[in-house]
Amino acid sequence: MTKQQIIATLIVSLVATGLIELLKPAIRAGWARVNRPSPLSLQGKVQLAGQVAMQEKTLERLNHLSAYSKDIYLYLFQLGLAIFISVGTALFVFVYYPHFSVPLVFLLVVAAVLVLGAFAEAVRLSAKNIEATKGKVQKFINEGRAKLDQ
Repeated sequence: MTKQQIIATLIVSLVATGLIELLKPAIRAGWARVNRPSPLSLQGKVQLAGQVAMQEKTLERLNHLSAYSKDIYLYLFQLGLAIFISVGTALFVFVYYPHFSVPLVFLLVVAAVLVLGAFAEAVRLSAKNIEATKGKVQKFINEGRAKLDQ
């Protein structure tokens, strides 16, 4: 590059930086206007009301589980039984009907999903995390009610 090209590049860079600094308030105001939430339609309100109702039931269930910790063990035991039955059925299909590969794969996928769900639920409902889980659900309910009241 020649000396003149370097100087021209520096001048253009300085001018562009100055313009960006001058336009920052306008860019921020425009960005805030673009990201402003639009009012909810009737269908959106119905969906949000359904989600809030579902989260209220979830919070009620979490309050029950935190008060009666034995129910958490029963719930996880039920998930374990469902996993055991899925894997047992898959083994039965594998042994007695080896040409049925689709049900076998389906049952193993169901068992894998149940295992992952059981691990997630065990973490979510542990004594250490249940209060944080209840807090997140309560926050969603409060935000949903605030949006519905607007």
